[in-house]
Amino acid sequence: MIEITKAAAGAERELAEALRRRKGAVNEKISQTVAAIMADVRENGYQAVKKYSLELDGAEPRELSRAELEAARDRCDAKLVAAMERSAANIRAYQEKLLPQTKVWETEAGTLGQLVRGLTRVGVYVPGGAAAYPSSLLMTAVPARVAGVEEIVLVTPPTKNLSDAVMAAALIAGVDRVIAVGGAQAVAALTYGAGFIPRVDKLVGPGNAFVAAAKRMAFGELDIDMVAGPSEVLVIADGTANPVWAAADLLSQAEHDPLAAAVLVTDSEPFARAVAEELGDHRALPHGLRGSHRLRGPGAGRGYGQRDRPGAPGNSDGGAGKAAAEDQKRRGHLPGPEQPGAPGGLYGGPQPRPAHLRHRPLLLPTVRGQLFEADEPHFL
Repeated sequence: MIEITKAAAGAERELAEALRRRKGAVNEKISQTVAAIMADVRENGYQAVKKYSLELDGAEPRELSRAELEAARDRCDAKLVAAMERSAANIRAYQEKLLPQTKVWETEAGTLGQLVRGLTRVGVYVPGGAAAYPSSLLMTAVPARVAGVEEIVLVTPPTKNLSDAVMAAALIAGVDRVIAVGGAQAVAALTYGAGFIPRVDKLVGPGNAFVAAAKRMAFGELDIDMVAGPSEVLVIADGTANPVWAAADLLSQAEHDPLAAAVLVTDSEPFARAVAEELGDHRALPHGLRGSHRLRGPGAGRGYGQRDRPGAPGNSDGGAGKAAAEDQKRRGHLPGPEQPGAPGGLYGGPQPRPAHLRHRPLLLPTVRGQLFEADEPHFL
C-alpha cells in the first residue's frame, strides 16, 4: 500500500525515524549469515560456493562461453544493443578525459613523479535476483577497461534474470570472463579464490544487503568501491510538477531493494494522490513500492497500492477496462517493456511531454549526468 502522511502532530518525524531504523532490524542477522558464508568459503573453497549457490539460487556456478554471450546479444532487440553501445562509448570517452596520467621528471635529487597502472584483476558484481541491470555493468566494466585493468571478471546470479541484455553488455564492455554465481558466496569466492573463480584485487558493483555485508567484510583482503544501499531518494515538488516524472524518479530507487526509501515531499494533496496513482500502475515492480509519500496541507489519506487500486484483480470496478485504456493513453509516451526504442529512458534522447502534462520541472529532478571523485580513481 502507498502511504500518504500529513506533516502534523509529529507524524512526519515518526516517519523519518522509521526510515532511519529500517535497516537496523535486519543488519545483525544478515551480518551473522554472511560471516558464516565468508568463513565457510575461505575454509572449503569451491565446494562451499557450490553448496550455497544450489541452496540459494538453485543452480551450480558456471562460466559462460563467448558463444553463449554472442547468442544472447543476437537475441536482444537491435535498438537495445545500439543504445548500450552508444552508452558504453559515452562512458569510455568521459573516463578517458579523467584518467590520471603517469608523470615522471628529473631533478637534481633524482627521478620524481608517479606511475599510474591498472590493477591486474577486477571483479564486477551485477545484481540479478530481482531484476537485470546491464547499465550497472557498463558503468563499472568500461571504466575498468579504460584504466588498463588486465582482466575483468563479471559475476551475476545464475537465476532467470541471467538476462540477454546483461550478457550483451558484457561483450560491449569488453569483460574477459562471465561467471554465473551471485550473493555473498560470489563475493567470498572473489575474495579468497574458489576453484575456477579467481581471487581479484578489487570488487565493484551494487548488490542486495547480503552482498553489501559481504563486501564490507571482504574489504582489506581486497579493495572495494563502496558499500551501497539501501537506496534512497527524496523528491521535493509542488502541485505544478509532473506526477509521471515524480513517480518515475521514486521508482528508480524503490526497485533496487525491499529496504529502499522513496519519499515525496509536497505541499499539494492532489499532487500526492496523482503520484500515488502513477505508482499504483507500476505493478511490474518486483517487490512492490515500500516508500512513503508525505504531504503538507489539509487532509491526509492513502494512495492506491498494487492490490487495492481500482481495477486491480480482486476488486470490483466495472470501468476497469476503460480506465486502463485511458491510463495507457495518458502514459503512452513513457518508454517501457512494451515500447522498445521509445524516446527517453534506457534508449536515450529527450523525453517529450504531451500537451496535458507540460508542467514545470520537479524541484528536485533526477540528475542525469555523471559524478566523479577526482581524488579516488576506482581502478588505479
